Amino acid sequence: MEMIKEYLEKLTELLVNYTPAATELLLNVARIRAASEVIPSFIILLFFIVTYKIVKVALRKHYKEHPEIWDDHSYMACHIVSSVLLFLGIILCSHNILDVWAWCGIFYPELYLANEAIEALK
Repeated sequence: MEMIKEYLEKLTELLVNYTPAATELLLNVARIRAASEVIPSFIILLFFIVTYKIVKVALRKHYKEHPEIWDDHSYMACHIVSSVLLFLGIILCSHNILDVWAWCGIFYPELYLANEAIEALK
């Protein structure tokens, strides 16, 4: 009986000493996990925007330097294709950027973990 009391006292001491640190670690892991859902979409979206701007500037420069090889339709077609690609990039990235639970995980990791637990029980 004495041995059980010693084990319980040691267990209680461990829980009291290490529970706050473990909780903080768990919350930080939840924040990082949620941010890892959002950040790649921002990077991809930034890539699409920068690519669109570069293509737009290059097209305008080439059109002004060599107007004899461009007609208005081909210039407009290149512009429309690059605009459509940018639009598709925005649509692809918007799923993760607009994910409410990912943003909850960044700012309210407790709520995010509760949602993950509920989803795991389904």
